[in-house]
Amino acid sequence: VECKVLQTAIKKDEVPFIRCNVCQEVIKQIHRRSNDLREKEKHKFSEESVFGITHNLCDPTNEQGKWITSLDVTMEDGGIVLADMAKEGKCKLECNTIAHICQDLISNHEVEIVEAVWRKSSRSSLSNEICHSESQMCKKIPKIPSGKEIGAEEWDELTAHDQDMSKIMEASQTAPQPVDVEEENEEDLEDLLQDRLRRSKNLNRGPGLLSRWWSTIVSYTSRFYEWSRSLLGGDK
Repeated sequence: VECKVLQTAIKKDEVPFIRCNVCQEVIKQIHRRSNDLREKEKHKFSEESVFGITHNLCDPTNEQGKWITSLDVTMEDGGIVLADMAKEGKCKLECNTIAHICQDLISNHEVEIVEAVWRKSSRSSLSNEICHSESQMCKKIPKIPSGKEIGAEEWDELTAHDQDMSKIMEASQTAPQPVDVEEENEEDLEDLLQDRLRRSKNLNRGPGLLSRWWSTIVSYTSRFYEWSRSLLGGDK
C-alpha cells in the first residue's frame, strides 16, 4: 500500500534542513496512532492495521494527513522547529514540502516502519532506527548558511468557509455524476439535487453507515448547489 500525496510544488531548498524534523514528526504520528489502534483492536491488531495508518498519512487533503497542515516551519536559536499550531491550516508550499518528505520516507521505508511498530518498538527506538539508520534523514543535518531564512512562509489558519468548501469538493469527488458548474445550467443542477435527495431517502431505510454517508453527501451537495446558483446569477 503506497502512501498517497498530491503532486504539487515544494520548497526544494528547504528539504535538507527540515527532513530530520519531519521524519521525527512522522514517527510520532505513526507511533501514537498505532498505540491507539492496538488498544482499540486488541487481538485483531495486525501489520495490515499499521499499513492502514501509513496509507494516507502524507496526504494533507485527506483526513488522515491533515496533521501536516497544522505544522509551521520556524527557525529558533539557529535550528529548525516544526511548531504545532493545534489547528488546521491552509496547505501552501511549506505544507506541501513536509508532505513530500513524508511521502519519500514512507515510500522507501514503509516495510521497516511497519515491522518496527509490530515489534512494539518505543518511539525513541523507532525514531533512531528509521530516521537515523534506515533513511539517514537525521544522520547528517546540514548547517543553515548565514543569512538563509527557513520557514519564512506565513502559516494561515483554515477558515470555516475554507473548511466548508473543502468538504463540499471532497463530497463532490466521491459522489456519482460530478457537477461541472460551467457546463450545467440552473435547471440541471436542481434536477441533480432532487435526484440525490430521492436516493438519500431510499438509502435512509438501509444500513446506518451508508445512510449517514449519503446524508453527508446530500448536505454538502445542497450547499454546493446554492453556491453554484450564486455563480450563475441566482434566481431570475
